Amino acid sequence: INGSINPNINGSINPNINGSINPNINGSINPNINGSINPNINGSINPNINGSINPNINGSINPNINYNFAGLFLYDLNIRKVTYLIKINDKTLIMFDMNNNFTNFCIKAKKAFYNVFDLNNKWIGFIVSDSKDGFNYFDLNNKWIGFIK
Repeated sequence: INGSINPNINGSINPNINGSINPNINGSINPNINGSINPNINGSINPNINGSINPNINGSINPNINYNFAGLFLYDLNIRKVTYLIKINDKTLIMFDMNNNFTNFCIKAKKAFYNVFDLNNKWIGFIVSDSKDGFNYFDLNNKWIGFIK
């Protein structure tokens, strides 16, 4: 209903329309081009290398251990927690399933907009601010697939 947070209505948050937020057009937000945002190249953003961002090593970032976890959770449209997110730096969020498996990473393309990549650097979706305190998660066809709070 809210067109300002719907990429099918608001072209500024639609990477198919706005090339500055599309990693296929803007190389600075493409981990295949920019190694600093690629966890396969930059160990500081890879939880398999950097134990401080690995919830299996650092219990303070593990919501299964730390009940005061301050990170975000991805919910599917049935309101089930499916993933949690940890902010690594101003550009990078990393995603873990509820069993602490590193699954995806998110690269900021502009304020309140992140592209989501799988661990093979394949662009799989994007998250956009919900204009409050969370985000909406869309696949590359602009289909709403979840929300983040």
